Amino acid sequence: MTTKPNIQIKVIPERCPQNHPCPAVKVCPVGALTQKGNAGSQTINGADTAATLYTIIESCKKVEVDPTVFMRQAIMRNNRGEPPISPLEYARQIRSRPEENQQSQ
Repeated sequence: MTTKPNIQIKVIPERCPQNHPCPAVKVCPVGALTQKGNAGSQTINGADTAATLYTIIESCKKVEVDPTVFMRQAIMRNNRGEPPISPLEYARQIRSRPEENQQSQ
């Protein structure tokens, strides 16, 4: 079972004029929002990176691909200058060539 990070957002009423719609949780123009528990990260960028990795891992699980193997292949493709592929595309590739996949493991 996967647990979701506990992210808490607090509005600082003294800073918020409350006469505008907040454009996003990440950015408040008057600094009236604070965010704690950035998915275990120290910064919003770190939380975004973690969310991206969680998405890749969950996508791999959904198509029954080992996330570690997929990430290794994705990095190797990047290093060779090849375009990125999704976990679904990778799963289709390895299932269409079962003999090559078994030899590489």
